[in-house]
Amino acid sequence: MDSSYKDLPLHSAVRWLSCGKALERLVGCFDAIKAFLAEKGQDYPELEDEKWVVKLMFLTDITGHLNELNLKLQGAGQTVLDMFDTWKAFVGKLAVFSDDVATSTFRYFSHLRELSTQHSISTAEICKYISKLESEFTTRFGEVWTHVVFLDQTRQL
Repeated sequence: MDSSYKDLPLHSAVRWLSCGKALERLVGCFDAIKAFLAEKGQDYPELEDEKWVVKLMFLTDITGHLNELNLKLQGAGQTVLDMFDTWKAFVGKLAVFSDDVATSTFRYFSHLRELSTQHSISTAEICKYISKLESEFTTRFGEVWTHVVFLDQTRQL
């Protein structure tokens, strides 16, 4: 079996391999994993289930965006205002992501874009999830940032 990955880590430090990186790696060798399991006589029907694979690809893409947000929020020397701007920009990106998926462009979802060349993708459920994620970000963090609005307005002065 020819593969760009010669082995998979059995365990690793969380700092080295986040969930997003693990998903990227899984998706990167997805076909090889399916072939290996078939060779060993192991049957995992979800690996052939189109809806499940779409969810996996979306999860991989959105987790990448969330990891990117997380890294930006953890950057050294950031002020609360910088973090507020980063959060506000991400919430705005979620609306763009929803439009991107609704039009089946998948500009911001590389794994879904690649999958869409082979399968038709129902975007309604994905758009619903992105909308819910946007709502959760606004609800959960909205109260925290309410206090920052005053600071943000004084920054304009």
